[in-house]
Amino acid sequence: MAPRPYHLVLRAFLLGEHCEGYTPFHPDYAFLFNSYYVSAGPRHARHQRGHLTRPGADEITAYRRHVDAAVAKFFHEAGEEKLRAIVPLVEVGLNHEQQHQELMLTDILHAFAQNPIPPAYDGHWQFPASNRGGDEWISLNEGIHTVGHTDDSFHFDNEKPAHRALVGPVRLARNLVTNAEWLAS
Repeated sequence: MAPRPYHLVLRAFLLGEHCEGYTPFHPDYAFLFNSYYVSAGPRHARHQRGHLTRPGADEITAYRRHVDAAVAKFFHEAGEEKLRAIVPLVEVGLNHEQQHQELMLTDILHAFAQNPIPPAYDGHWQFPASNRGGDEWISLNEGIHTVGHTDDSFHFDNEKPAHRALVGPVRLARNLVTNAEWLAS
């Protein structure tokens, strides 16, 4: 069991930089669990992560409790000005965590799809009922369009810079689309 990535992000970028007096759970965890963040300090080479042994479940559970308690204490004790200043950091952290959740689900679904005895992630799942009325498709004419993020509000690094690209013709639905609907479009 490894710590969820947000614990590294919280420890390195929130507690490490904004929480005076924070004591890391283990002095080597910053290196052990960092395979990506250059700005978080030395890191283990990404292509060698599979060669590492990891702490056991009990130690990781204690680590996660340590970080969670420090974060809760930080948010409880931090002043309004400090909290306002870290809003962009928290927003990026939450979006980053959502990416990890999506990746874990995608990995699970991919592993299930490779299995010869197709297991189901949720055997009772059904496609949500369509509430579409009439033609709810939007057409985007073929042409050169600006794609990407255009201002300084939250965005992922792969959404910038905004640039012009040849796009289309494209039809987009306002609601969820079934595979059959996509194939028919």
